Amino acid sequence: MATTKTAKPATKAAAPKAMAAKVAEEPKEKVRIGPVAKGEIQPMPSGGLRAAVLEHLQKTKAELSPSHIGKALGGRSAGEVFLAAEKLVEQGAVRRTSEKPRRYQAIAKKATALAKGPAKKTSASA
Repeated sequence: MATTKTAKPATKAAAPKAMAAKVAEEPKEKVRIGPVAKGEIQPMPSGGLRAAVLEHLQKTKAELSPSHIGKALGGRSAGEVFLAAEKLVEQGAVRRTSEKPRRYQAIAKKATALAKGPAKKTSASA
């Protein structure tokens, strides 16, 4: 006698698909990351934090650490301020005045030029 396998009921096979469809239909809650007590930190456009760090250093004219700058900018993390400040050091708008603890200060002439944007090229006609 030959034995034949019987197919499993369709309900068990369809259950995972139905469950996945039900989960997909449910609204998803946004996960909050970062400080909530003092208000949420708004995302900045590309290069926005770098400009904010430069502006703050120009206003204060003091040697500041990334954590001090971050607190002044509404609770930005010291890590992201550090990265922005290091990029400004590479561009020559800011100088690192101390390695440990890291401190930064705006360079007056370069900082003003970078804040205004790149210099426009003019073509001379002969």
